[in-house]
Amino acid sequence: MTNFSMDRAAGLNNLVKDGEFKEVGSPEWSFKGETLQSLAVRDFDAGNPHFAASLSGSATQVVGGITASTLYTLSVRTRGSERQSDGQSQNPTGYMEVIGGGLELRFFLRDVHDWKEQKVRFRSVSATESLQITFFAITGKLDFDDVLLAKEEEVIDPDELLKNGFFSEREAYWEWFPPAVGKAEIFLDNGNPCALFSNVGSASQSVNVTPGKTYILKFRVKVVGPDGAQGGRVYLRNLEQGVTEKFLKVTNDWIDDQVEHTVFPSGHNTSLQVSLSGGTESSGTTTYFDNVSLKLKE
Repeated sequence: MTNFSMDRAAGLNNLVKDGEFKEVGSPEWSFKGETLQSLAVRDFDAGNPHFAASLSGSATQVVGGITASTLYTLSVRTRGSERQSDGQSQNPTGYMEVIGGGLELRFFLRDVHDWKEQKVRFRSVSATESLQITFFAITGKLDFDDVLLAKEEEVIDPDELLKNGFFSEREAYWEWFPPAVGKAEIFLDNGNPCALFSNVGSASQSVNVTPGKTYILKFRVKVVGPDGAQGGRVYLRNLEQGVTEKFLKVTNDWIDDQVEHTVFPSGHNTSLQVSLSGGTESSGTTTYFDNVSLKLKE
């Protein structure tokens, strides 16, 4: 346990056993070194135990008590140093991984030096009673401590029309259109899943609406690229009215944005398509979306 943890890994309804690596020869963890030069050991820092790994060293635990279609948070404190177990020096890199019930999630750790909390949110995708979590060092040396896996309490918004607008269920409910060159995929931004698009890659979802009513699409967006360049866009389309769209400029940071759309007052217009898109190839931009929400305007 690090000096910063204050027994956090032992509480908070933690599903991980011995997340502080206190137990000598713990049967809960499997330490593995894939080569003769690998490091995968229980170590100490000022008397506090933690897991230390280098050069394909890893720690794995199979965690029980998992329920289907449930949102979880996996967090761990990490610290890195350049000195590897073979005596060479490289920037510390590694990853934490979650596998089980059709879920395969890998969150890469880079530029880790002082103790820092790493966190990833995900949803279990099918009926499974357990998940396998792994902490793996690639280059340099990585220390891991205070492992926490806990269920998140969710509040269902009855007014929300979109499904999986936080992308915690990854690609579910959205139709994805990756370009021949470019991306349309789920990306982990500091452990938070979001949608990433480049080179006109896009994703769409259709919802039922009422003719003549106005709807508000709210979202968080980050467009990375040259200053002043045009990034992706959002657009809302229904049968007879055409498209309401908004083009997005480079922000290089997350901002909140929104767009309104009024459904044409015809009985045929009961479906609205919401689309998220990246910029053109020539723009040199990448567009990220998260917290996408569609509601009836009051």
